[in-house]
Amino acid sequence: MRTILSGQDTATWTTYAAPGGYIGNAYIEVCKIKVSTGAIAFCQSSGVMGAPFDDSSVGQ
Repeated sequence: MRTILSGQDTATWTTYAAPGGYIGNAYIEVCKIKVSTGAIAFCQSSGVMGAPFDDSSVGQ
């Protein structure tokens, strides 16, 4: 989970699979959390995305 502070409208992260791992599919989920209660106000999810290339043999 990553946090973007109130008022910030962009962020960038790079995420990797665990050593020896392979990400076949992924999706992104963004949730807005109500600061006063810590409760999730709503979430929006992307569709499932496949890997843009096959890197399953990397590191073997």
